[in-house]
Amino acid sequence: MTSAYTFRNRGEAGCTLIEVLLSFIVTMIIVSVLFTILHPFQKTQDTKETGRSREAELFFIQFTPYFRQSTEFTISSTEKTLYLRSDRSGQEEVSSFTLHNGRIIRYVNGQGYDIFLEKAGDVRFREEPAGIRISLTFPDGSFSERVFTHTAGKGQSREHE
Repeated sequence: MTSAYTFRNRGEAGCTLIEVLLSFIVTMIIVSVLFTILHPFQKTQDTKETGRSREAELFFIQFTPYFRQSTEFTISSTEKTLYLRSDRSGQEEVSSFTLHNGRIIRYVNGQGYDIFLEKAGDVRFREEPAGIRISLTFPDGSFSERVFTHTAGKGQSREHE
């Protein structure tokens, strides 16, 4: 009759408690080393996403005073260009914000330009009831958007040449 319990005789193969503990310790060391090696790669990805978020935030911060000081805004029919009309020192100034070669740039009266955002994938300017919505898309697919309220409330969605 065989019993439910089997006892090992001396000389038979098997694992002792010490061997099991040693293999567990070795496994834990390997896992911790792999985690330490792979962790910087995850951190790099997080840094890229945070960096894009910061770039978008910086763009919005830099854009805000131009939008607030404008007396009128116009959005192109393609929603790719925003025109801001303002009165600076008694002279009318028209600034345009548009995507060009992966950068969002600002032209002033059609001359010269300022780079407002590098490495932009796409930009959309949409009219809202009291202002505009700017949607930024980066080449990696990340996305950021913000709504700006216009004090004068004068906006037009049409093609501007």
